[in-house]
Amino acid sequence: MKGLLVKDLRLFLQQKKFFMVLLLVAVILNYNSDGTFIIGYLTVIGSFFVLSTIGYDEHGNSFAFLMTLPVMRKTYAREKYLFGFLLGGGEWLVATIISLIFKLVREGNVSLSDFFMEALLFIPIFVVLTVIMIPFQLKFGGEKGRMAMILAFGIAFLIGFLAVKGFEIAGKDLGQMVEKLSTLHIGLLEAICFAIAIGATVVSCLISSRIMERKEF
Repeated sequence: MKGLLVKDLRLFLQQKKFFMVLLLVAVILNYNSDGTFIIGYLTVIGSFFVLSTIGYDEHGNSFAFLMTLPVMRKTYAREKYLFGFLLGGGEWLVATIISLIFKLVREGNVSLSDFFMEALLFIPIFVVLTVIMIPFQLKFGGEKGRMAMILAFGIAFLIGFLAVKGFEIAGKDLGQMVEKLSTLHIGLLEAICFAIAIGATVVSCLISSRIMERKEF
């Protein structure tokens, strides 16, 4: 797995100028928006770069070459998750520091506990987004994978829309229910979010490992 991590890290470093531009854009956008915008923006970028590394591996039938190396297929799948989490975690840390600096400059006095509790909420969001996208990319490849993800997110949006309409028909005030959920202690809410993210990661990793074991090159 170490060799795969080094390979993906080198691919990332080849794109460092592109990421520096993204960082500059994020700082500019964050200047005129909410102080935590940059955290979500940069962290999510990490999940998309993981997909690009899979695309690089597919290019020129490189998968077939990689599988001739002493690398198990399930190890390849797991490495994508590990690399994605390391990359996303690093970008989350950088973005959090920048966001904190912005807040200190603007507001002067910032509650560090409240700030970091809010910043931590972006981690499970990033994790869930990443673990949803990786199996699609491994199964369908570049273009088909993107289409499949768009279709999956479209179906999820449709289900959400129908659920909202269902609550309205049943006479339930969804806004009031969301407000009650928001009154939960932030620590409990984050624990629930992290538990969901961990469960989603385990399920997704098992699916990706099975996809790789059955994949033909």
